[in-house]
Amino acid sequence: MYFQKIAGPVVDRIDIEVLVNRVPYRDLMDKGMYESSERIKERVLGAREVQRKRFGTGLKFNSGMGQKEVQDYCALSDADEIFFENAIKKLNLTARSFFKILKVARTIADLDESLHIGKKHILEAISYKNLYRNYRV
Repeated sequence: MYFQKIAGPVVDRIDIEVLVNRVPYRDLMDKGMYESSERIKERVLGAREVQRKRFGTGLKFNSGMGQKEVQDYCALSDADEIFFENAIKKLNLTARSFFKILKVARTIADLDESLHIGKKHILEAISYKNLYRNYRV
């Protein structure tokens, strides 16, 4: 796999890493109920507006938050903080990954129209870190 040729510190600077498999034919032809592109666009524009209001004239997006902004805007409940701490320890994630996951979780919560980051937002953000690269053979 190509990702194995990229140095860990370089990959660590990437906010979202997702392994994508080919979509099976039947899934492509499935006419099930999916969120439309127009609805996704609306949610993204809504999240951008939330971030614009959050940061005013300074920062524009969650990705630009520094440590102070992360502390201010990515606060977790006590239970979620314990959960996140355990996940960071168990997955042996770096400080850089810690902050990136919180920023992505804040964005996921914004897309979910949630004022607070919850466990489901943290779990989804962690899932976007390409953790299988830590298990190279």
